[in-house]
Amino acid sequence: MVNTPPLCADCHQKECRNNDDNTTGSLRDFGVMKLGLLLALTGAALVLNLSESRIVSKCELRQKLQQVLPLPRKYGRYKDQILALVTCELERRSQLDSNLEEYTMEQNQGPSNYFGLFQLSDSFFCDSGNGLSKNLCDKNCSAFVDDDITDDLECFAYRGYWRSILDEVSSSCSDQQDTYFDECE
Repeated sequence: MVNTPPLCADCHQKECRNNDDNTTGSLRDFGVMKLGLLLALTGAALVLNLSESRIVSKCELRQKLQQVLPLPRKYGRYKDQILALVTCELERRSQLDSNLEEYTMEQNQGPSNYFGLFQLSDSFFCDSGNGLSKNLCDKNCSAFVDDDITDDLECFAYRGYWRSILDEVSSSCSDQQDTYFDECE
C-alpha cells in the first residue's frame, strides 16, 4: 500500500507541505483564514450593532413622556403615577433598549414583530415588509431600532399606544407606582 499525501486546494500541486514542520499545512491554513475572517466579521457586526443601540434611563424617559403624553386634564393629578406605570411597564417589556426586536406568535393573529424601546408592532404601527400592516405611524420599522427615540416616542404618544400599556400593567409595576421614580428626584 502506497502512502500518498493529500491533494492541496490548488489542483496543480500534488501535495501540501508546510516547509517549517513538514506537515500538511495549506488546508489547515485555509481553515485558520476562514476562522479569522469569521471572527473579524462578527466583531464588526457587534460594533455596528452596539453603536446604534442605547439603554434609555427611566429618568430620561419620564422627562420625554411628560412632554408628549396627551393626558386629559382630569388625570393631571395622577400624571406621576401614570408616567411611572407606563415607564415601568416599558422597562419590563424592553429593558428600555432602543434597539430591541422581538418576534412572537399571537393567537388568532399570527406572527408579529415588535420594535424598539416602545415595542411597536409591525402589525399596527410600522411596516417591516413581512406582511400586512396598518402602518399607523407611516414608518419603516427600522426607524424604531436606533438610538434616536424621537420618532418612536411620537408614534407611541400620538397613536395612543400608551393607553394600551396602561390597560395591561403588571402587578409588579402597579406595586411600585409611587416609588418608581424615587432615584430621579
